Amino acid sequence: MTSKHKVRIAVIESTPVLRELDASSRAMADLLDAFTSLGHQCGLWLHGDDDVTEQVVGFAPDVIVLSRPPATLALAPRFRSLQVPLIYFGHDLHHVRIQRESELLGRPPTHSRMLQQVEKQCCMLCDYSVFPGPEEGSTMNTLVGKEVAGYFPYFCFHEQDFPERRPSGKKLIFVGGSNHGPNVDGVLWFLEHVWHQLRTDTPDVVLSICGLWTNQNLPASIPEGVTFTGPLSELHLSSQLQESILSIAPLRYGAGIKRKIVQALAAGLPTVTTSIGAEGLHSSLGMSAPLLIADSAEEWIAVIKDVLRDSTLRRRLSLDGKEFVARRFGTAVFLEECQNLLTHAQQIASTRIELSTEPSTAR
Repeated sequence: MTSKHKVRIAVIESTPVLRELDASSRAMADLLDAFTSLGHQCGLWLHGDDDVTEQVVGFAPDVIVLSRPPATLALAPRFRSLQVPLIYFGHDLHHVRIQRESELLGRPPTHSRMLQQVEKQCCMLCDYSVFPGPEEGSTMNTLVGKEVAGYFPYFCFHEQDFPERRPSGKKLIFVGGSNHGPNVDGVLWFLEHVWHQLRTDTPDVVLSICGLWTNQNLPASIPEGVTFTGPLSELHLSSQLQESILSIAPLRYGAGIKRKIVQALAAGLPTVTTSIGAEGLHSSLGMSAPLLIADSAEEWIAVIKDVLRDSTLRRRLSLDGKEFVARRFGTAVFLEECQNLLTHAQQIASTRIELSTEPSTAR
Protein backbone atom coordinates (compact mmCIF):
# COMPACT_ATOMS: atom_id res chain seq x y z
CA MET A 1 0.00 0.00 0.00
CA THR A 2 1.43 3.38 -1.01
CA SER A 3 0.21 6.88 -0.24
CA LYS A 4 -1.03 7.29 -3.84
CA HIS A 5 -3.55 4.48 -3.40
CA LYS A 6 -6.99 5.19 -1.99
CA VAL A 7 -7.18 3.86 1.53
CA ARG A 8 -9.74 3.31 4.27
CA ILE A 9 -9.17 5.49 7.30
CA ALA A 10 -10.84 4.91 10.67
CA VAL A 11 -10.91 7.97 12.94
CA ILE A 12 -11.73 7.44 16.61
CA GLU A 13 -12.44 10.52 18.73
CA SER A 14 -12.58 10.87 22.49
CA THR A 15 -15.45 13.40 22.41
CA PRO A 16 -18.16 14.30 19.86
CA VAL A 17 -16.98 16.26 16.83
CA LEU A 18 -18.95 19.53 16.91
CA ARG A 19 -17.47 21.54 14.07
CA GLU A 20 -18.57 24.99 15.28
CA LEU A 21 -18.06 24.49 19.02
CA ASP A 22 -14.33 24.10 19.60
CA ALA A 23 -10.98 24.12 17.83
CA SER A 24 -10.24 20.42 18.41
CA SER A 25 -13.51 19.41 16.78
CA ARG A 26 -12.78 21.70 13.86
CA ALA A 27 -9.34 20.14 13.45
CA MET A 28 -10.83 16.66 13.17
CA ALA A 29 -13.53 17.90 10.80
CA ASP A 30 -10.85 19.49 8.61
CA LEU A 31 -8.91 16.21 8.64
CA LEU A 32 -11.93 14.13 7.61
CA ASP A 33 -12.85 16.62 4.88
CA ALA A 34 -9.30 16.56 3.51
CA PHE A 35 -9.00 12.78 3.48
CA THR A 36 -12.34 12.57 1.67
CA SER A 37 -11.23 15.22 -0.86
CA LEU A 38 -8.15 13.12 -1.57
CA GLY A 39 -10.41 10.20 -2.45
CA HIS A 40 -9.93 8.16 0.71
CA GLN A 41 -12.83 6.50 2.52
CA CYS A 42 -13.28 7.62 6.13
CA GLY A 43 -15.25 6.36 9.11
CA LEU A 44 -15.72 8.21 12.41
CA TRP A 45 -16.37 6.64 15.80
CA LEU A 46 -16.36 7.71 19.46
CA HIS A 47 -14.23 5.54 21.69
CA GLY A 48 -17.19 5.01 24.03
CA ASP A 49 -19.54 3.77 21.30
CA ASP A 50 -21.02 0.32 21.77
CA ASP A 51 -18.95 -2.37 20.05
CA VAL A 52 -16.53 0.24 18.70
CA THR A 53 -13.71 -2.29 18.35
CA GLU A 54 -15.86 -4.69 16.35
CA GLN A 55 -17.17 -1.86 14.17
CA VAL A 56 -13.70 -0.59 13.35
CA VAL A 57 -12.43 -4.09 12.61
CA GLY A 58 -15.44 -4.63 10.35
CA PHE A 59 -14.59 -1.43 8.50
CA ALA A 60 -11.26 -3.07 7.58
CA PRO A 61 -9.18 0.11 7.83
CA ASP A 62 -5.80 0.61 6.21
CA VAL A 63 -4.98 3.40 8.71
CA ILE A 64 -6.36 4.23 12.16
CA VAL A 65 -6.31 7.75 13.63
CA LEU A 66 -6.77 8.03 17.41
CA SER A 67 -7.64 11.47 18.72
CA ARG A 68 -6.64 12.56 22.26
CA PRO A 69 -5.61 10.37 25.20
CA PRO A 70 -8.91 8.67 26.22
CA ALA A 71 -9.47 7.04 22.83
CA THR A 72 -5.80 6.19 22.42
CA LEU A 73 -5.29 4.58 25.83
CA ALA A 74 -8.51 2.57 25.49
CA LEU A 75 -8.14 1.33 21.93
CA ALA A 76 -4.54 1.48 20.68
CA PRO A 77 -3.52 -1.75 22.50
CA ARG A 78 -6.45 -3.57 20.87
CA PHE A 79 -5.66 -2.28 17.38
CA ARG A 80 -1.94 -3.10 17.41
CA SER A 81 -2.72 -6.65 16.26
CA LEU A 82 -4.46 -5.37 13.11
CA GLN A 83 -1.04 -4.54 11.64
CA VAL A 84 -2.10 -1.19 10.22
CA PRO A 85 -0.57 2.23 10.96
CA LEU A 86 -1.79 3.89 14.19
CA ILE A 87 -1.61 7.70 14.22
CA TYR A 88 -2.05 9.66 17.46
CA PHE A 89 -3.53 13.18 17.29
CA GLY A 90 -2.63 14.91 20.54
CA HIS A 91 -4.05 18.38 19.67
CA ASP A 92 -1.63 19.99 22.11
CA LEU A 93 0.63 19.00 24.99
CA HIS A 94 -1.96 18.91 27.75
CA HIS A 95 0.68 18.49 30.43
CA VAL A 96 2.43 21.70 29.35
CA ARG A 97 -0.85 23.64 29.43
CA ILE A 98 -1.74 22.31 32.89
CA GLN A 99 1.79 22.93 34.18
CA ARG A 100 1.60 26.57 33.06
CA GLU A 101 -1.82 26.95 34.64
CA SER A 102 -0.51 25.52 37.92
CA GLU A 103 2.47 27.87 37.93
CA LEU A 104 0.32 30.90 37.09
CA LEU A 105 -2.34 30.17 39.69
CA GLY A 106 -0.07 28.69 42.37
CA ARG A 107 -1.39 25.13 42.23
CA PRO A 108 0.62 21.92 42.84
CA PRO A 109 2.05 20.31 39.67
CA THR A 110 0.77 16.79 40.41
CA HIS A 111 -1.81 16.77 37.60
CA SER A 112 0.65 17.96 34.95
CA ARG A 113 3.15 15.23 35.88
CA MET A 114 0.46 12.59 35.54
CA LEU A 115 -0.61 13.97 32.15
CA GLN A 116 2.98 13.93 30.96
CA GLN A 117 3.14 10.19 31.54
CA VAL A 118 -0.25 9.71 29.86
CA GLU A 119 0.85 11.60 26.74
CA LYS A 120 4.15 9.77 26.65
CA GLN A 121 2.30 6.46 26.74
CA CYS A 122 -0.03 7.56 23.92
CA CYS A 123 2.96 8.30 21.70
CA MET A 124 4.57 4.96 22.53
CA LEU A 125 1.38 3.03 21.73
CA CYS A 126 1.09 4.47 18.21
CA ASP A 127 3.35 4.36 15.17
CA TYR A 128 3.43 8.12 14.75
CA SER A 129 2.08 11.11 16.67
CA VAL A 130 1.36 14.63 15.45
CA PHE A 131 1.03 17.98 17.18
CA PRO A 132 0.15 21.44 15.82
CA GLY A 133 3.19 23.22 17.27
CA PRO A 134 6.56 22.49 15.63
CA GLU A 135 8.23 22.41 19.04
CA GLU A 136 5.73 19.98 20.59
CA GLY A 137 6.84 17.02 18.53
CA SER A 138 10.44 17.64 19.58
CA THR A 139 9.36 17.77 23.22
CA MET A 140 7.66 14.39 22.97
CA ASN A 141 10.63 12.85 21.14
CA THR A 142 12.85 13.93 24.00
CA LEU A 143 10.48 12.51 26.60
CA VAL A 144 10.14 9.16 24.82
CA GLY A 145 13.80 8.96 23.83
CA LYS A 146 13.26 8.35 20.11
CA GLU A 147 11.60 9.89 17.05
CA VAL A 148 7.90 9.21 17.57
CA ALA A 149 6.25 12.57 16.85
CA GLY A 150 6.25 15.49 14.46
CA TYR A 151 4.42 18.55 13.18
CA PHE A 152 1.07 18.61 11.39
CA PRO A 153 -0.82 21.85 10.55
CA TYR A 154 -4.14 20.62 12.08
CA PHE A 155 -6.23 23.45 10.57
CA CYS A 156 -7.26 24.18 7.01
CA PHE A 157 -8.48 27.58 5.86
CA HIS A 158 -10.10 28.01 2.47
CA GLU A 159 -9.23 31.34 0.97
CA GLN A 160 -12.72 31.88 -0.47
CA ASP A 161 -14.31 31.65 3.00
CA PHE A 162 -13.12 35.13 3.98
CA PRO A 163 -14.68 38.04 2.05
CA GLU A 164 -13.22 41.53 2.22
CA ARG A 165 -13.49 43.12 5.65
CA ARG A 166 -15.59 46.20 6.30
CA PRO A 167 -14.73 47.35 9.83
CA SER A 168 -17.31 49.59 11.45
CA GLY A 169 -15.92 51.78 14.21
CA LYS A 170 -13.46 50.57 16.82
CA LYS A 171 -14.73 47.07 17.43
CA LEU A 172 -12.44 44.45 18.99
CA ILE A 173 -13.25 40.74 18.89
CA PHE A 174 -12.33 37.71 20.97
CA VAL A 175 -13.30 34.24 19.71
CA GLY A 176 -13.58 31.41 22.23
CA GLY A 177 -15.92 29.80 24.74
CA SER A 178 -15.70 29.17 28.45
CA ASN A 179 -15.25 25.40 27.97
CA HIS A 180 -11.53 26.14 27.61
CA GLY A 181 -9.82 27.34 30.79
CA PRO A 182 -7.27 29.67 29.14
CA ASN A 183 -10.15 31.56 27.48
CA VAL A 184 -11.86 32.25 30.79
CA ASP A 185 -8.65 33.28 32.51
CA GLY A 186 -7.57 35.52 29.63
CA VAL A 187 -10.88 37.31 29.14
CA LEU A 188 -11.43 37.96 32.85
CA TRP A 189 -7.86 39.23 33.22
CA PHE A 190 -8.28 41.53 30.21
CA LEU A 191 -11.56 42.96 31.47
CA GLU A 192 -10.14 43.57 34.93
CA HIS A 193 -6.68 44.93 34.05
CA VAL A 194 -6.97 46.43 30.55
CA TRP A 195 -10.52 47.28 29.59
CA HIS A 196 -11.31 50.12 32.02
CA GLN A 197 -8.20 52.12 31.15
CA LEU A 198 -8.60 51.41 27.43
CA ARG A 199 -12.20 52.69 27.50
CA THR A 200 -11.13 55.75 29.47
CA ASP A 201 -8.51 56.59 26.82
CA THR A 202 -10.68 55.51 23.86
CA PRO A 203 -14.36 55.83 24.83
CA ASP A 204 -15.73 54.57 21.51
CA VAL A 205 -13.92 51.21 21.58
CA VAL A 206 -16.18 48.14 21.99
CA LEU A 207 -15.52 44.41 22.40
CA SER A 208 -17.48 41.37 21.20
CA ILE A 209 -16.71 38.04 22.88
CA CYS A 210 -17.95 35.28 20.57
CA GLY A 211 -18.56 31.78 21.85
CA LEU A 212 -20.53 29.74 24.36
CA TRP A 213 -20.08 31.08 27.89
CA THR A 214 -21.86 29.55 30.88
CA ASN A 215 -23.30 31.90 33.50
CA GLN A 216 -20.85 30.80 36.19
CA ASN A 217 -17.90 31.88 34.03
CA LEU A 218 -19.23 35.31 33.11
CA PRO A 219 -17.90 38.29 35.08
CA ALA A 220 -20.10 39.38 37.98
CA SER A 221 -20.75 42.64 36.16
CA ILE A 222 -20.22 42.90 32.40
CA PRO A 223 -18.34 46.16 31.71
CA GLU A 224 -19.79 48.85 29.50
CA GLY A 225 -18.91 48.36 25.84
CA VAL A 226 -18.52 44.57 26.16
CA THR A 227 -20.93 42.10 24.55
CA PHE A 228 -21.02 38.32 24.99
CA THR A 229 -22.66 37.15 21.77
CA GLY A 230 -23.11 33.49 22.67
CA PRO A 231 -22.31 30.70 20.18
CA LEU A 232 -22.37 31.74 16.52
CA SER A 233 -22.67 29.88 13.24
CA GLU A 234 -19.73 30.09 10.87
CA LEU A 235 -21.66 32.61 8.78
CA HIS A 236 -22.42 34.89 11.73
CA LEU A 237 -18.89 34.60 13.08
CA SER A 238 -17.56 35.55 9.65
CA SER A 239 -19.74 38.67 9.78
CA GLN A 240 -18.37 39.54 13.22
CA LEU A 241 -14.82 39.20 11.91
CA GLN A 242 -15.63 41.38 8.90
CA GLU A 243 -17.00 44.14 11.10
CA SER A 244 -14.09 44.14 13.57
CA ILE A 245 -10.98 46.27 13.43
CA LEU A 246 -8.78 44.14 15.69
CA SER A 247 -8.70 40.62 17.15
CA ILE A 248 -7.41 40.04 20.67
CA ALA A 249 -6.24 36.82 22.33
CA PRO A 250 -5.02 37.65 25.88
CA LEU A 251 -4.03 34.07 26.73
CA ARG A 252 -1.83 33.78 29.82
CA TYR A 253 -1.31 30.02 29.57
CA GLY A 254 -1.97 27.26 27.07
CA ALA A 255 -0.21 25.03 24.55
CA GLY A 256 -0.40 24.22 20.87
CA ILE A 257 -1.59 26.39 17.99
CA LYS A 258 -4.55 28.62 18.80
CA ARG A 259 -7.11 28.37 16.00
CA LYS A 260 -8.77 31.66 16.96
CA ILE A 261 -5.53 33.45 16.08
CA VAL A 262 -5.07 31.70 12.74
CA GLN A 263 -8.71 32.34 11.89
CA ALA A 264 -8.35 36.06 12.56
CA LEU A 265 -5.23 36.24 10.39
CA ALA A 266 -7.01 34.34 7.61
CA ALA A 267 -9.78 36.94 7.73
CA GLY A 268 -7.21 39.71 7.33
CA LEU A 269 -7.79 40.91 10.88
CA PRO A 270 -4.85 42.49 12.74
CA THR A 271 -4.26 40.46 15.89
CA VAL A 272 -2.78 41.18 19.31
CA THR A 273 -1.88 38.27 21.56
CA THR A 274 0.55 37.24 24.27
CA SER A 275 3.85 35.38 24.01
CA ILE A 276 1.89 32.22 24.90
CA GLY A 277 -0.73 32.91 22.24
CA ALA A 278 1.95 33.35 19.58
CA GLU A 279 3.67 30.04 20.27
CA GLY A 280 4.09 27.90 17.20
CA LEU A 281 3.19 30.80 14.91
CA HIS A 282 5.84 33.43 15.59
CA SER A 283 9.14 32.71 13.83
CA SER A 284 8.71 29.00 13.16
CA LEU A 285 8.92 26.73 10.10
CA GLY A 286 10.81 29.45 8.28
CA MET A 287 7.92 31.93 8.42
CA SER A 288 6.60 34.33 11.02
CA ALA A 289 2.99 35.28 11.67
CA PRO A 290 2.42 39.06 11.68
CA LEU A 291 1.28 39.15 15.30
CA LEU A 292 1.52 42.03 17.76
CA ILE A 293 2.71 40.82 21.16
CA ALA A 294 1.61 42.22 24.52
CA ASP A 295 1.97 40.57 27.92
CA SER A 296 1.51 43.28 30.55
CA ALA A 297 -1.61 45.44 30.89
CA GLU A 298 0.43 48.50 29.90
CA GLU A 299 1.65 46.78 26.74
CA TRP A 300 -1.88 45.74 25.81
CA ILE A 301 -3.22 49.27 26.13
CA ALA A 302 -0.34 50.78 24.16
CA VAL A 303 -0.46 48.24 21.33
CA ILE A 304 -4.23 48.42 20.88
CA LYS A 305 -4.17 52.23 20.78
CA ASP A 306 -1.36 52.13 18.21
CA VAL A 307 -3.36 49.83 15.93
CA LEU A 308 -6.57 51.83 16.29
CA ARG A 309 -4.96 55.06 15.15
CA ASP A 310 -2.63 53.70 12.43
CA SER A 311 -4.52 52.70 9.29
CA THR A 312 -1.27 51.98 7.40
CA LEU A 313 -0.23 49.47 10.06
CA ARG A 314 -3.65 47.81 9.91
CA ARG A 315 -3.48 47.41 6.11
CA ARG A 316 0.00 45.89 6.27
CA LEU A 317 -0.96 43.45 9.04
CA SER A 318 -4.10 42.46 7.14
CA LEU A 319 -2.25 41.59 3.93
CA ASP A 320 0.60 39.85 5.74
CA GLY A 321 -1.82 37.79 7.83
CA LYS A 322 -3.66 36.45 4.81
CA GLU A 323 -0.39 35.58 3.08
CA PHE A 324 0.93 33.77 6.16
CA VAL A 325 -2.19 31.61 6.51
CA ALA A 326 -2.24 30.76 2.80
CA ARG A 327 1.37 29.57 2.97
CA ARG A 328 0.97 27.51 6.13
CA PHE A 329 -2.71 26.55 6.43
CA GLY A 330 -4.07 26.96 2.90
CA THR A 331 -6.08 24.23 1.18
CA ALA A 332 -3.31 22.96 -1.11
CA VAL A 333 -0.78 22.90 1.73
CA PHE A 334 -3.15 21.02 4.04
CA LEU A 335 -4.04 18.38 1.46
CA GLU A 336 -0.35 17.76 0.76
CA GLU A 337 0.39 17.44 4.48
CA CYS A 338 -2.46 14.93 4.88
CA GLN A 339 -1.09 12.75 2.09
CA ASN A 340 2.44 13.03 3.49
CA LEU A 341 1.15 11.98 6.91
CA LEU A 342 -0.36 8.81 5.50
CA THR A 343 2.84 7.95 3.65
CA HIS A 344 5.04 8.57 6.68
CA ALA A 345 2.84 6.56 9.04
CA GLN A 346 2.69 3.66 6.57
CA GLN A 347 6.48 3.58 6.28
CA ILE A 348 6.98 3.54 10.06
CA ALA A 349 4.26 0.94 10.61
CA SER A 350 5.65 -1.38 7.94
CA THR A 351 8.95 -1.52 9.81
CA ARG A 352 7.16 -2.27 13.09
CA ILE A 353 5.04 -4.98 11.46
CA GLU A 354 8.04 -6.61 9.75
CA LEU A 355 9.91 -6.77 13.06
CA SER A 356 6.89 -8.20 14.87
CA THR A 357 6.45 -10.99 12.30
CA GLU A 358 10.12 -12.05 12.09
CA PRO A 359 10.64 -15.56 13.49
CA SER A 360 12.51 -15.58 16.77
CA THR A 361 16.02 -17.02 16.80
CA ALA A 362 16.85 -19.71 19.34
CA ARG A 363 19.69 -18.72 21.68
